[in-house]
Amino acid sequence: MQRLRKGFFFCLYKKEEYPFSESRIDHYNPSVSNHWNNYGGNNMRQDERKSYYHDKSVMRVLSEKGNNELGQREKDLEPKVGRNFNVTFAQPEP
Repeated sequence: MQRLRKGFFFCLYKKEEYPFSESRIDHYNPSVSNHWNNYGGNNMRQDERKSYYHDKSVMRVLSEKGNNELGQREKDLEPKVGRNFNVTFAQPEP
């Protein structure tokens, strides 16, 4: 394997080298929409959803192009929530 140029990373999905400025975090296994639609993300408390979104075991770094391509394959988020769903908004500071 050839050495990467400084300031670049190898995108496993696109099998190409990209500058760090084009890197994006991709949630996978499950993806964000799959988590929402099929794994109860639409019926969780905010702290539970936050735990998923910050879980490094479901994240990988992809190129912006690769992340966009994969995102286009995903089913849209279903616009419904369950009875356990809640949102806490940050209060403005005085």
